[in-house]
Amino acid sequence: MAGVDSQLKSRKTHGKGHKVQLNYIYKKYDDFYVGHLVDFPEYDTQGKTIEELEEMLRSLYSDLMAFDDVHSSVRCQSGVLEFA
Repeated sequence: MAGVDSQLKSRKTHGKGHKVQLNYIYKKYDDFYVGHLVDFPEYDTQGKTIEELEEMLRSLYSDLMAFDDVHSSVRCQSGVLEFA
């Protein structure tokens, strides 16, 4: 896609009385950014600036943590692929 820049970012965000470091991935389009938290890739959000995107990601994280069962049941798992 023309005008798209993908990057992985790590930022600190505030949880309930403590700081949490979240990794996120985003793409920069011509006029806006789209991103998701690495632990919750099924939830995209967007912003006109990187700062707005980060604020939306913080809000998304807060919303997700408001549901007790989401944190334990929706976490992503990782694996390693081997090629011959």
